[in-house]
Amino acid sequence: MTTTEPRSGAAEAGTDAFEGAGGPPPTSKEGGPTLRRPHAWVAIVVAVVGALVLVGSFTTAIASSLSPVAYIHTDEDGFYIGPNGPAADNETSFVSTAPVDGVDAIRVEASAADVDVEYTDVDEATALIRGASAGGDWVLSSEGSTLVLSGPDDDIGFGGSWGISWIRLQLPRALEASTPDLTIAVGAGATDVTGTFGDVVIDVAAGEADFEGDANALTATIAAGRLEFDATVEGDVSLEVSSGQLTGTLRGDKQPTSISLEVQSGAATLAVPEGEYALSGSGVAGDRQIEVDTSSKATVPLEVTVESGAAHVGYNA
Repeated sequence: MTTTEPRSGAAEAGTDAFEGAGGPPPTSKEGGPTLRRPHAWVAIVVAVVGALVLVGSFTTAIASSLSPVAYIHTDEDGFYIGPNGPAADNETSFVSTAPVDGVDAIRVEASAADVDVEYTDVDEATALIRGASAGGDWVLSSEGSTLVLSGPDDDIGFGGSWGISWIRLQLPRALEASTPDLTIAVGAGATDVTGTFGDVVIDVAAGEADFEGDANALTATIAAGRLEFDATVEGDVSLEVSSGQLTGTLRGDKQPTSISLEVQSGAATLAVPEGEYALSGSGVAGDRQIEVDTSSKATVPLEVTVESGAAHVGYNA
């Protein structure tokens, strides 16, 4: 375990297999010549080649559905399109809309999709969807006062159409003024969020998430994925890292109400606003580096617990 203690009042820094055999023909037990079947190998070759063709066709079909390699260009909206234009064989386009009247919360469930969330000049929430699993596999709807973007629900994480989707969720700018709460669940995909929200909850399983903006409170759980954020947070900040990676900046001059960081076997780097913090927690067998001013009389709790991973807490630039 490595621990850096803060200083009081200051911060630290073979292709021959089918050739014919030569020599006289072999004889049978009776002494006569053994009958050959000179064309039997042809049937074998045909069977083998046919099997390989079938396997190749099947593999190509699966690869064309799963692989994002075909999406190598972008259109004027920044969306990936196929090499033959937006109507590539394994690609569909779809637009889903939902009203935002009365909406005070947003929930995005992304499995094997790349999802961008942003405020822009639209009258209602709009999901622009492209990819092999576009269309009916993704639904943008209102559940009471919650706007929900949900994708195919299955156990393998590749979507109902065995494909990867690219989605841009556009939110009206008027909604930003009401600071709706935001919940993001990332499976094996990636989510990029920009804007101002209320309470933000981010759950990253094996994918990755990026958040840039403002939040009233921030709660994040990272399993085997990655989270990066650059945000102003006035309320509580609660961060938990299992075997994933966290890189976060709490920007601005105002300290959050409280900060809690727990790292199991992963790694976390956190930059916080300047000021004194009431430090607690421990480094069990990991690397715990605290490079901020601490005092038992400080009003902002900073709890940092490291089991076998690594955590570094310092001031933002």
